[in-house]
Amino acid sequence: MIFLHVVIIGSGHAGITAAITLRQNAEDIKISMITEDTYPHYPRPSIYKIILGKKPEEILRFPEE
Repeated sequence: MIFLHVVIIGSGHAGITAAITLRQNAEDIKISMITEDTYPHYPRPSIYKIILGKKPEEILRFPEE
């Protein structure tokens, strides 16, 4: 049995896309993401929506898990 553990540095769009693609193609691998971000990935250009009154969790594109 081969055990694969992938470590992704950064939780920007590229890191999140890599993690999602890996999970879709191999559900049994372990994925660790190393980031200094306080919040789960959100599309940075959508920050104006928070300024206009939306709650931060309403602009999250992907679930934290």
